[in-house]
Amino acid sequence: YNIHKHLVQTSQSVGNVSGGQKLKFSDQEFLPTPENVARGDKGITVLESKYQGRVARWLRPEHIRWPIVDKNYPLVVFNQPHPKDIIQGRLGNCWLIAALSLLAEIPQILYKVMITKQYNPKGMYRVRLCNQGIWQVITVDDCLPVSQSNSLVFSRSRKKQLYAPLIEKALAKMHGSYMALKSGRCDEGLQTLTGEPCEVGFFFIRTRGEQKHSTSGDLEVNLKKP
Repeated sequence: YNIHKHLVQTSQSVGNVSGGQKLKFSDQEFLPTPENVARGDKGITVLESKYQGRVARWLRPEHIRWPIVDKNYPLVVFNQPHPKDIIQGRLGNCWLIAALSLLAEIPQILYKVMITKQYNPKGMYRVRLCNQGIWQVITVDDCLPVSQSNSLVFSRSRKKQLYAPLIEKALAKMHGSYMALKSGRCDEGLQTLTGEPCEVGFFFIRTRGEQKHSTSGDLEVNLKKP
């Protein structure tokens, strides 16, 4: 009840403040600051400073420099998502990229993560995530970290789809910073995105007649097409 009440109030305030389409929603809980790229409990370390240095500024999607192959596509949240659409940026969160790619195999499940499924000119988006077994609706704006060349620093989706960077930003907000997403497991990503229990099992591979134990895991999750 409280979440839905908050969302209704937020939507109304955004509509009142914008006065049409001129002003955009700005998330005051997760501002475009170096601390939200990487923050430390005991000050800024060399590693955190390195991550902060990768971000020159934060821009809205319409001002971002997109790859030439995507230039003529309109800005959208989804455009027939495909596993190969999602590209990891300069952040060690391949666990999240892998989980998103798996969900893109069944777009109907991926669509459930993004409550806001259409491009919003006001820049306000809602993302549905499961945090330690509890569903949360995370509200974010579409101001994204970019490099000196105005290209996205972290994840992106081909064809100017916004779902990957927006979901990534919602997770960064939930955990305190982008750097907090560094390192993880694919099953954790799937649990966060779907709320479903995941089982990880190790498998064996044979090399030149010998049986060796693989460090890779075989992931099983109860995801079915609706």
